[in-house]
Amino acid sequence: MRGTTRFLASQWRTALLVSIVLASVTSILFGASASAHSHDSGVTPQYYLSLGDSFAQGFQPGFHGDAETDNGFSDKLVGLLAQNGTTMTLENFGCGRATTNSMLTTLGCPHLAANATQYPGLTQVQAVVAFIEGHPNQIGLITIAIGFNDFNHCKDFSRGCVRSALTNSNMVNNLEAISSQLRAATGSAVPILAITYPDMFLGEWLTVGHARSVALRSVVMFKEVINAAYEKGYRASHVIVVDITSDTNAYQPISSLTTLAPYGVIPLSVATECTLTWYCLKHDVHPRDAGYLSIAQLLYHRYYELVG
Repeated sequence: MRGTTRFLASQWRTALLVSIVLASVTSILFGASASAHSHDSGVTPQYYLSLGDSFAQGFQPGFHGDAETDNGFSDKLVGLLAQNGTTMTLENFGCGRATTNSMLTTLGCPHLAANATQYPGLTQVQAVVAFIEGHPNQIGLITIAIGFNDFNHCKDFSRGCVRSALTNSNMVNNLEAISSQLRAATGSAVPILAITYPDMFLGEWLTVGHARSVALRSVVMFKEVINAAYEKGYRASHVIVVDITSDTNAYQPISSLTTLAPYGVIPLSVATECTLTWYCLKHDVHPRDAGYLSIAQLLYHRYYELVG
Protein backbone atom coordinates (compact mmCIF):
# COMPACT_ATOMS: atom_id res chain seq x y z
CA MET A 1 0.00 0.00 0.00
CA ARG A 2 2.78 2.43 0.91
CA GLY A 3 4.56 1.72 -2.37
CA THR A 4 1.41 2.37 -4.34
CA THR A 5 0.70 5.56 -2.38
CA ARG A 6 4.19 6.88 -3.09
CA PHE A 7 3.72 6.06 -6.77
CA LEU A 8 0.39 7.89 -6.89
CA ALA A 9 1.71 10.81 -4.90
CA SER A 10 4.39 11.40 -7.50
CA GLN A 11 1.60 12.03 -10.00
CA TRP A 12 -0.34 14.35 -7.70
CA ARG A 13 2.75 16.53 -7.20
CA THR A 14 2.71 17.31 -10.94
CA ALA A 15 -0.82 18.71 -10.69
CA LEU A 16 -1.68 22.34 -10.11
CA LEU A 17 -3.75 24.02 -7.46
CA VAL A 18 -4.44 25.50 -4.11
CA SER A 19 -6.33 27.82 -2.01
CA ILE A 20 -5.26 30.24 0.67
CA VAL A 21 -5.77 32.66 3.41
CA LEU A 22 -4.30 34.22 6.43
CA ALA A 23 -4.36 34.93 10.13
CA SER A 24 -6.89 36.08 12.70
CA VAL A 25 -9.14 38.91 13.79
CA THR A 26 -12.25 39.11 15.93
CA SER A 27 -15.35 38.11 14.00
CA ILE A 28 -18.14 40.69 14.16
CA LEU A 29 -20.90 38.29 13.21
CA PHE A 30 -19.69 34.93 14.40
CA GLY A 31 -16.94 35.49 16.94
CA ALA A 32 -13.47 34.02 16.69
CA SER A 33 -13.80 30.56 15.20
CA ALA A 34 -12.72 27.64 17.36
CA SER A 35 -11.52 26.01 14.15
CA ALA A 36 -9.19 28.88 13.31
CA HIS A 37 -5.55 28.13 12.58
CA SER A 38 -3.87 31.47 13.07
CA HIS A 39 -0.47 33.07 13.39
CA ASP A 40 0.47 36.64 14.30
CA SER A 41 1.69 37.79 10.91
CA GLY A 42 1.72 41.49 11.71
CA VAL A 43 -0.46 42.20 8.66
CA THR A 44 -4.18 42.51 8.07
CA PRO A 45 -5.67 39.11 8.93
CA GLN A 46 -7.00 37.05 6.06
CA TYR A 47 -9.49 34.23 6.11
CA TYR A 48 -9.91 31.02 4.16
CA LEU A 49 -13.59 30.14 3.78
CA SER A 50 -14.50 26.52 3.06
CA LEU A 51 -18.01 25.93 1.69
CA GLY A 52 -19.99 22.90 0.64
CA ASP A 53 -20.95 19.42 1.77
CA SER A 54 -19.36 16.58 3.75
CA PHE A 55 -16.20 16.80 1.63
CA ALA A 56 -15.78 20.37 2.84
CA GLN A 57 -16.44 19.11 6.38
CA GLY A 58 -13.73 16.48 6.18
CA PHE A 59 -16.09 13.61 6.99
CA GLN A 60 -14.73 10.07 7.26
CA PRO A 61 -16.63 6.94 8.30
CA GLY A 62 -15.89 5.24 11.60
CA PHE A 63 -14.15 8.13 13.31
CA HIS A 64 -15.50 9.78 16.46
CA GLY A 65 -18.87 8.11 16.05
CA ASP A 66 -19.00 8.85 12.33
CA ALA A 67 -18.47 12.54 13.04
CA GLU A 68 -16.32 14.88 11.02
CA THR A 69 -12.58 14.74 11.53
CA ASP A 70 -10.16 17.63 11.60
CA ASN A 71 -8.25 16.05 8.72
CA GLY A 72 -10.32 17.35 5.82
CA PHE A 73 -8.73 19.01 2.82
CA SER A 74 -9.44 22.46 4.30
CA ASP A 75 -7.49 21.64 7.47
CA LYS A 76 -4.65 20.10 5.52
CA LEU A 77 -4.51 23.04 3.12
CA VAL A 78 -4.08 25.44 6.05
CA GLY A 79 -1.06 23.42 7.13
CA LEU A 80 0.48 23.30 3.67
CA LEU A 81 0.11 27.04 3.27
CA ALA A 82 1.64 27.67 6.69
CA GLN A 83 4.65 25.56 5.74
CA ASN A 84 5.14 27.88 2.79
CA GLY A 85 4.96 30.98 4.99
CA THR A 86 1.30 31.81 4.34
CA THR A 87 -0.70 32.11 7.53
CA MET A 88 -4.46 31.92 7.58
CA THR A 89 -7.61 31.55 9.62
CA LEU A 90 -9.94 28.78 8.49
CA GLU A 91 -13.67 29.36 8.70
CA ASN A 92 -15.44 26.15 7.67
CA PHE A 93 -19.10 26.51 6.66
CA GLY A 94 -19.33 22.99 5.20
CA CYS A 95 -22.55 21.11 5.91
CA GLY A 96 -22.93 17.35 5.57
CA ARG A 97 -25.56 16.19 3.07
CA ALA A 98 -25.73 19.66 1.53
CA THR A 99 -26.87 20.08 -2.07
CA THR A 100 -26.57 23.05 -4.38
CA ASN A 101 -30.19 23.83 -3.54
CA SER A 102 -29.83 23.53 0.25
CA MET A 103 -26.89 25.95 0.22
CA LEU A 104 -29.33 28.55 -1.07
CA THR A 105 -32.53 27.63 0.78
CA THR A 106 -31.93 25.64 4.01
CA LEU A 107 -31.46 27.57 7.25
CA GLY A 108 -28.67 26.41 9.55
CA CYS A 109 -26.93 23.05 9.42
CA PRO A 110 -27.35 19.93 11.60
CA HIS A 111 -24.13 18.35 10.25
CA LEU A 112 -21.37 20.90 10.69
CA ALA A 113 -17.64 20.37 10.44
CA ALA A 114 -15.65 19.83 13.63
CA ASN A 115 -15.32 23.19 15.44
CA ALA A 116 -17.19 24.81 12.57
CA THR A 117 -18.62 28.25 12.12
CA GLN A 118 -22.24 28.26 13.32
CA TYR A 119 -24.97 29.95 11.29
CA PRO A 120 -28.43 29.33 12.75
CA GLY A 121 -31.17 31.22 10.94
CA LEU A 122 -29.11 31.69 7.78
CA THR A 123 -28.51 29.61 4.68
CA GLN A 124 -24.93 28.57 4.06
CA VAL A 125 -24.56 31.14 1.28
CA GLN A 126 -26.14 33.89 3.39
CA ALA A 127 -23.78 33.06 6.26
CA VAL A 128 -20.73 33.21 4.01
CA VAL A 129 -21.79 36.46 2.38
CA ALA A 130 -22.46 37.97 5.82
CA PHE A 131 -19.00 36.91 6.99
CA ILE A 132 -17.38 38.41 3.90
CA GLU A 133 -19.24 41.69 4.36
CA GLY A 134 -18.23 41.74 8.04
CA HIS A 135 -14.56 41.27 7.14
CA PRO A 136 -13.88 43.64 4.22
CA ASN A 137 -10.58 43.09 2.41
CA GLN A 138 -9.76 40.17 4.69
CA ILE A 139 -10.81 37.21 2.54
CA GLY A 140 -7.82 35.45 1.03
CA LEU A 141 -9.40 32.36 -0.46
CA ILE A 142 -12.68 30.50 -0.87
CA THR A 143 -13.06 26.83 -1.79
CA ILE A 144 -16.30 25.10 -2.72
CA ALA A 145 -17.11 21.37 -2.65
CA ILE A 146 -20.76 20.89 -3.60
CA GLY A 147 -22.95 18.97 -6.04
CA PHE A 148 -22.26 15.33 -5.22
CA ASN A 149 -25.60 14.90 -3.46
CA ASP A 150 -27.32 16.37 -6.51
CA PHE A 151 -26.52 13.30 -8.63
CA ASN A 152 -25.47 10.62 -6.13
CA HIS A 153 -28.72 8.64 -6.44
CA CYS A 154 -27.82 7.58 -10.01
CA LYS A 155 -26.36 4.27 -8.95
CA ASP A 156 -26.23 2.84 -12.47
CA PHE A 157 -24.63 6.01 -13.90
CA SER A 158 -26.70 5.83 -17.05
CA ARG A 159 -26.54 9.01 -19.11
CA GLY A 160 -30.30 9.50 -18.86
CA CYS A 161 -30.31 9.26 -15.06
CA VAL A 162 -27.35 11.60 -14.60
CA ARG A 163 -28.72 14.22 -16.99
CA SER A 164 -32.14 14.01 -15.35
CA ALA A 165 -30.60 14.36 -11.88
CA LEU A 166 -28.68 17.49 -12.83
CA THR A 167 -31.78 18.98 -14.43
CA ASN A 168 -34.11 18.12 -11.55
CA SER A 169 -31.67 19.43 -8.95
CA ASN A 170 -31.21 22.63 -10.97
CA MET A 171 -27.50 22.18 -10.34
CA VAL A 172 -26.08 24.49 -13.02
CA ASN A 173 -28.41 27.36 -12.17
CA ASN A 174 -27.74 26.87 -8.46
CA LEU A 175 -23.98 26.95 -9.03
CA GLU A 176 -24.41 30.16 -10.99
CA ALA A 177 -26.44 31.67 -8.13
CA ILE A 178 -23.98 30.55 -5.44
CA SER A 179 -20.90 31.75 -7.28
CA SER A 180 -22.42 35.05 -8.40
CA GLN A 181 -23.34 35.96 -4.81
CA LEU A 182 -19.86 35.06 -3.59
CA ARG A 183 -18.19 37.00 -6.38
CA ALA A 184 -20.37 40.04 -5.78
CA ALA A 185 -19.40 39.98 -2.11
CA THR A 186 -15.65 39.44 -2.59
CA GLY A 187 -14.95 41.39 -5.74
CA SER A 188 -12.80 40.10 -8.58
CA ALA A 189 -9.46 39.69 -6.81
CA VAL A 190 -10.25 36.91 -4.33
CA PRO A 191 -9.46 33.40 -5.65
CA ILE A 192 -12.47 31.10 -5.56
CA LEU A 193 -11.61 27.45 -6.27
CA ALA A 194 -14.28 24.79 -6.73
CA ILE A 195 -13.45 21.10 -6.76
CA THR A 196 -14.95 18.23 -8.68
CA TYR A 197 -15.03 14.83 -6.97
CA PRO A 198 -12.83 11.76 -7.24
CA ASP A 199 -14.60 8.98 -9.13
CA MET A 200 -14.90 6.68 -6.14
CA PHE A 201 -17.39 4.55 -8.10
CA LEU A 202 -14.46 3.08 -10.00
CA GLY A 203 -14.28 0.84 -6.94
CA GLU A 204 -17.23 -1.05 -8.42
CA TRP A 205 -14.66 -2.62 -10.78
CA LEU A 206 -13.75 -4.97 -7.95
CA THR A 207 -17.28 -6.42 -8.05
CA VAL A 208 -17.62 -8.85 -10.95
CA GLY A 209 -20.39 -8.65 -13.50
CA HIS A 210 -22.70 -5.69 -13.99
CA ALA A 211 -20.85 -3.50 -11.48
CA ARG A 212 -17.85 -3.22 -13.80
CA SER A 213 -20.01 -1.58 -16.45
CA VAL A 214 -21.18 0.88 -13.77
CA ALA A 215 -17.54 1.71 -13.02
CA LEU A 216 -16.81 2.37 -16.67
CA ARG A 217 -19.95 4.47 -17.17
CA SER A 218 -19.12 6.57 -14.11
CA VAL A 219 -15.87 7.69 -15.74
CA VAL A 220 -17.70 8.83 -18.88
CA MET A 221 -20.42 10.59 -16.89
CA PHE A 222 -17.94 12.49 -14.74
CA LYS A 223 -15.94 13.60 -17.76
CA GLU A 224 -18.71 14.40 -20.23
CA VAL A 225 -21.70 15.41 -18.10
CA ILE A 226 -21.04 16.09 -14.40
CA ASN A 227 -17.78 18.01 -14.61
CA ALA A 228 -18.96 19.83 -17.71
CA ALA A 229 -21.87 21.09 -15.59
CA TYR A 230 -19.40 22.46 -13.04
CA GLU A 231 -17.51 24.34 -15.73
CA LYS A 232 -20.76 25.82 -17.05
CA GLY A 233 -22.15 26.75 -13.65
CA TYR A 234 -19.02 28.50 -12.39
CA ARG A 235 -17.84 30.14 -15.62
CA ALA A 236 -19.64 33.49 -15.41
CA SER A 237 -18.28 34.28 -11.95
CA HIS A 238 -14.72 33.28 -12.81
CA VAL A 239 -14.59 30.47 -10.30
CA ILE A 240 -11.68 28.14 -11.05
CA VAL A 241 -12.73 24.48 -11.31
CA VAL A 242 -10.09 22.12 -9.98
CA ASP A 243 -10.63 18.78 -11.69
CA ILE A 244 -9.99 16.34 -8.85
CA THR A 245 -11.51 13.56 -10.98
CA SER A 246 -8.83 13.88 -13.62
CA ASP A 247 -5.98 14.58 -11.23
CA THR A 248 -6.65 11.40 -9.26
CA ASN A 249 -6.22 9.20 -12.35
CA ALA A 250 -9.90 8.50 -13.08
CA TYR A 251 -9.41 9.00 -16.81
CA GLN A 252 -6.48 6.63 -17.10
CA PRO A 253 -7.25 3.79 -19.54
CA ILE A 254 -8.52 0.66 -17.84
CA SER A 255 -5.64 -1.20 -19.50
CA SER A 256 -3.14 0.74 -17.39
CA LEU A 257 -2.48 -1.68 -14.52
CA THR A 258 -0.79 -1.68 -11.14
CA THR A 259 -0.65 -3.95 -8.10
CA LEU A 260 -2.48 -3.09 -4.90
CA ALA A 261 -2.88 -5.39 -1.91
CA PRO A 262 -5.13 -7.18 -1.19
CA TYR A 263 -6.68 -6.86 -4.67
CA GLY A 264 -3.73 -7.91 -6.79
CA VAL A 265 -3.30 -6.54 -10.31
CA ILE A 266 -6.03 -4.00 -11.04
CA PRO A 267 -6.43 -0.87 -13.19
CA LEU A 268 -4.41 2.11 -11.98
CA SER A 269 -7.55 4.25 -11.91
CA VAL A 270 -9.27 1.76 -9.59
CA ALA A 271 -6.20 1.45 -7.36
CA THR A 272 -6.05 5.22 -7.01
CA GLU A 273 -9.65 5.45 -5.82
CA CYS A 274 -9.14 2.53 -3.42
CA THR A 275 -6.11 4.31 -1.98
CA LEU A 276 -7.69 7.75 -1.72
CA THR A 277 -11.27 6.92 -0.68
CA TRP A 278 -13.09 4.46 1.57
CA TYR A 279 -15.22 3.09 -1.26
CA CYS A 280 -13.38 -0.19 -1.90
CA LEU A 281 -13.10 -1.08 1.80
CA LYS A 282 -16.30 0.35 3.30
CA HIS A 283 -18.40 1.26 0.27
CA ASP A 284 -18.25 4.82 1.57
CA VAL A 285 -17.67 7.68 -0.88
CA HIS A 286 -15.57 9.89 1.38
CA PRO A 287 -11.80 10.32 1.15
CA ARG A 288 -9.28 8.81 3.51
CA ASP A 289 -6.58 11.03 5.01
CA ALA A 290 -4.53 10.43 1.87
CA GLY A 291 -7.44 11.50 -0.31
CA TYR A 292 -8.03 14.72 1.58
CA LEU A 293 -4.30 15.43 1.46
CA SER A 294 -4.22 14.93 -2.31
CA ILE A 295 -7.10 17.42 -2.73
CA ALA A 296 -5.29 19.90 -0.48
CA GLN A 297 -2.07 19.50 -2.48
CA LEU A 298 -3.89 20.14 -5.75
CA LEU A 299 -5.57 23.25 -4.33
CA TYR A 300 -2.25 24.41 -2.91
CA HIS A 301 -0.49 24.28 -6.27
CA ARG A 302 -3.44 25.84 -8.06
CA TYR A 303 -3.61 28.70 -5.59
CA TYR A 304 0.04 29.61 -6.02
CA GLU A 305 -0.27 29.30 -9.76
CA LEU A 306 -2.92 32.02 -9.56
CA VAL A 307 -1.30 34.36 -7.05
CA GLY A 308 2.35 33.73 -7.89
